[in-house]
Amino acid sequence: MLTEPEVVLSLVALTFALYTTRGGMTTATMVLTVGLLTLTVLVLTFNNRALRKNIDREKEDRIANIKQRDLKLEDCKTKVIQSEKAQTNFENLVRKTEEEKVKLQAELDKQKGESAKQQKSAAELEEKKKQVDALNKEVADMKPKLDEATKKAAAAEAAKADLQNQLNAALTKQKEAEAAAAKAKEEAAKAAPAAKA
Repeated sequence: MLTEPEVVLSLVALTFALYTTRGGMTTATMVLTVGLLTLTVLVLTFNNRALRKNIDREKEDRIANIKQRDLKLEDCKTKVIQSEKAQTNFENLVRKTEEEKVKLQAELDKQKGESAKQQKSAAELEEKKKQVDALNKEVADMKPKLDEATKKAAAAEAAKADLQNQLNAALTKQKEAEAAAAKAKEEAAKAAPAAKA
């Protein structure tokens, strides 16, 4: 496919060839040739403008898509942070519960050891045992929640990575569109001097 400068140069060469081979051109032929050259330049200029508008419109659409992906990425980051905080809170709660459980278990063991000497009531020991059992149940109940929070955090990380890949692809397409626009601008700039000539 010929560019604007190539088409113009071809028409000029054809005109010159007709002029030299037929011993000159009549005024009507010259006017017709100049008119064709002018019409060709106008058509090519219009096509270049339309192409430039299409490239600009596509660039704007891609920028809008990138902004939308940025919003989704930010939302995903927020969800990841929230999931990480929830996971940390669960882990802290489980750790504190485990520490309390260890303390109560130590106290229970101590009470059991001293019961033979001090003859403490069985009811008091049973109460301590119930507290330990309750804490054991609480820890067991919290574990599924902690596992769920961990799964959500992993899913959010995967979504974040996917959005980042989409963003990188969009940026690559944007650079390609900008390069195409620059090339079209360069060709239009080259065509302008040729059209004047």
